[in-house]
Amino acid sequence: MRVRGVRIIWIAHNLMPHDRTSVPGLDVAARHWVLLLSHRVLAHGPCAARHLVQRFPSAARKLELIPHGHWIDRYPQTLDAQQARQQLGLAKTEHVLLFIGACKSYKQLHLLVEEFRRTSVSDRLLVAGKFQDPVYEQHIRELAEGDPRVMLRTGFIDDDQLQVYLKSCDVVVVPYREILTSGTAMLAMSFGRPVVSIRAGFLEDVISEDAGLLYSVEDPEGLTRALQAIRQRRFDEARIKQHAHSYTFEDAARVLGRLLH
Repeated sequence: MRVRGVRIIWIAHNLMPHDRTSVPGLDVAARHWVLLLSHRVLAHGPCAARHLVQRFPSAARKLELIPHGHWIDRYPQTLDAQQARQQLGLAKTEHVLLFIGACKSYKQLHLLVEEFRRTSVSDRLLVAGKFQDPVYEQHIRELAEGDPRVMLRTGFIDDDQLQVYLKSCDVVVVPYREILTSGTAMLAMSFGRPVVSIRAGFLEDVISEDAGLLYSVEDPEGLTRALQAIRQRRFDEARIKQHAHSYTFEDAARVLGRLLH
C-alpha cells in the first residue's frame, strides 16, 4: 500500500513498543495500521521473522529478511582488556559481567541485579548506561546497595568510551523478558564478547554456540543457571568477531536498494 506515492518499509526491530501507551489495545492497533500501510516488512533473520508472523500473521505476505550489521571498526578498539580494566579499577583475574546501554525497566536490569546478588561467586557485575527514570535508577541502587561486586557507572557513554566497558568484560548480559532484535548483542559480538540472553527472535539467529549462551525465558531459573554456566565456558574473541563479520550493513543496504527499485 502507498500513501500519496510514498513507499513505506517497516523494519520490525521490536514486536511492540517498549514504552507502551496507557490506552488498552492502542499499541496493537497501531502495529496493525503500520502493517496495513507498509509495502514491505523487514525482519533481522528467520527466527525473528517467525516470531513476527506468529504475533502478526498479516506480515507474512510482505516479509523480507535483512541483516543487522556489525559495528567492528565503527567504534575505537585501541585498548586491550588489561588497559581497559585498569581504567575501571578491575583486577585481571575477575570474571566481569556487563550490562550496557539505556537502563530501562523492560530490559530487566533489576532481575539481573537480583539474580547476581544471590550468587556467592566473586564475579563482578558492571552496569554502564544512562537511566531516564530516576525512580528506576533509585530502585537499582537500592538493589545493589551493600554488595561491592556490583559496580554502577551511570550516564551516557560516549563512542570512544564504549571500548573501556566492552573490553573490560568477559560476558555481556542481555536479560530482557521479550526481544525481537538486539543491537546490544551485535555490539557485544563486534567487540568479540559472548552474550547471555533469552532464546528468542534475532538472538536465535545470530548467537551461535561459539558466541554465547541462550536460556529459555519460560525457565524461572534460566538466567541464574546461565550466569553460572557461562563462567565455565571459554570463548575466542577472534572467532566471535569473525562470526559478527558475516552480518553487514552493506548487505542490508543492498536489500533496501532492491526493495526501493
